[in-house]
Amino acid sequence: MQKGIWDMTRESMPLAAGYFKAMIESDADTRRSYQVDICNFGGGATLLDMARVLLLEAPAVHVLGFSVLGWNFDDFCKLAELAKQLNPDVLTIFGGNHVTDQGNRVLQRCAAVDVVVNGEGELTVVELLRAYAGPGFRAALPDIAGITYRASDGSVRTTTPRPRIVDLDVIPSPILTGAIELRTADGQPRYDVVLLETNRGCPYSCSFCYWGGATGQKVRKFSPDRLRRELEFCAEQRVERVILCDANFGMFREDEDFVDTFIEVRRRYGYPLNFDTSWAKNKGPVFYRILEKMKGAGLHSAFTLALQSLSPAALTTMRRRNMKVNDWEDLVERLNERGMDSYAELIWGIPGETSESFLAGYDELALEVSRVAVYSHLILPNTEFYENRRDYGLVLIRGADDDFEYVLQHESMTFDENRRMHAFLFWARVIGEHRVLRHIWKPAHDLAGLKPSALLASLDVFMSRQTDPLARDLTRCRDRVVDRLDTTKIKEALLLVHRQESLHPLLRAWWVHHVLPNVSGRHRALLADVLEYDLVTMPVAHAGPDVTVLDDDHYVRRDIAFQYDVPQFLEKPDTSPPEPETVIYDITFRRGFEHHIDSHELVEEYAGRPIRRI
Repeated sequence: MQKGIWDMTRESMPLAAGYFKAMIESDADTRRSYQVDICNFGGGATLLDMARVLLLEAPAVHVLGFSVLGWNFDDFCKLAELAKQLNPDVLTIFGGNHVTDQGNRVLQRCAAVDVVVNGEGELTVVELLRAYAGPGFRAALPDIAGITYRASDGSVRTTTPRPRIVDLDVIPSPILTGAIELRTADGQPRYDVVLLETNRGCPYSCSFCYWGGATGQKVRKFSPDRLRRELEFCAEQRVERVILCDANFGMFREDEDFVDTFIEVRRRYGYPLNFDTSWAKNKGPVFYRILEKMKGAGLHSAFTLALQSLSPAALTTMRRRNMKVNDWEDLVERLNERGMDSYAELIWGIPGETSESFLAGYDELALEVSRVAVYSHLILPNTEFYENRRDYGLVLIRGADDDFEYVLQHESMTFDENRRMHAFLFWARVIGEHRVLRHIWKPAHDLAGLKPSALLASLDVFMSRQTDPLARDLTRCRDRVVDRLDTTKIKEALLLVHRQESLHPLLRAWWVHHVLPNVSGRHRALLADVLEYDLVTMPVAHAGPDVTVLDDDHYVRRDIAFQYDVPQFLEKPDTSPPEPETVIYDITFRRGFEHHIDSHELVEEYAGRPIRRI
């Protein structure tokens, strides 16, 4: 029996790797020939950690497959080289959207890679493994559709494209087959969330995005019966949260049927509790019916406004000028009326965008939605921006420790402007998107005319002038983001702000010296209280002197006094400012935040909840 390992770095559950394992084990030929192990590595795993687990301490590996993205490309090339040292006959396979149709470049850069899978890989990998288990493997490669491979003479060859899988149910379910186990041996949940797909494909062709293949794709769907069985299995396993990996959930009647099934299953079993997804860009009748059903069932999901820009010029270059997603105000109003959360996404560096237009869009959104997720513009393979970079005046550089291409400048953005904006993006991510401060933005704007971007800019100036060790550490983290033009490098900063007790005095000093002097006297005390409310309700990573254990699931911070009833004011921020009234609250916190410090999707679940004490 040969041994194969399909390796995949993971954010949570390894769904793609699970598809491959389920597919290989369902095929009679490959099931006889291969034992398949999935190796998950979290973001903290080093190259040597992966080498040890995969190759140095493992039994002999005959096939090594990698699900490749830009941030793991270099490490996976090195692991393929090590695998070839240990066994020159090992078959090394790269797959994933980062390497699809990039076979020539990939094989030239990494001599240890044998095959690149183009497009969906489930059927392709089964054919590859059948051929590899038999005689004449090299001779069989030209007849396997959907691959780029290194021929015996060293040349790089690409076979006929493989048609997309029409009937997705030919791919066995990883969770129903047991290819992915949802609980550990001692019965604990193995993953924070369970990932499912209800469909594949995206009908749009946005210039920056691979999801639609830059050409648009017809959406194909898994069957309702399969989805029901997966939801029932999740319920039996007491899964709390499901995340759908769909590109545009809420477009089709089948999506509404899925929500009906989800509500029915939860009503019968009590689980799953909630689901999240990437919602349809264009919101139509189906979406709004789903919205009402979720509200009626008490389902809470973060509704994403995948806007990426509010600049007309940038929307034009992105091929999104006429998308209904741009009419976001009505949707936010409907969600707010129903007490349902929404957040927005923006990408800095799109051709046509300027710092002025980006900040204006940021301010507009930050005053209406719970958070704004901001990202640097990376040029992804097989997109319009990638293929026609010269037409957009893009000046790019490949990352020092990843395989993404970073935008340095273009016709509407200078290099210096790009660096300055990355300083802003750092604070927007750490303080705003990750909800270190959650409620100050609208009151500061309404009562003092201070825009969210101006507040963050003043915080940057303040931190830069401090000698406090935490301030210095945070500005060092900021400088790393600026120097690399990479907004992903913020985990250290998030750990600092949630584990350093000196953060609160710093933010109070910033508020007192840089913000409140711009506020009229009668509103200063109220805004000081709003900041204090944000600080005392920040998620708790561990119990401290003023935080005690309430029960197995919660901490509590007791007897917190305010000069104003801030929680009540924040429920209706458009009303007149309240009169002074000393109030006392206990603040309760869900425990376990230390495992999710870098998750902007989950941070709100761990923020403090006030219980008023009379």
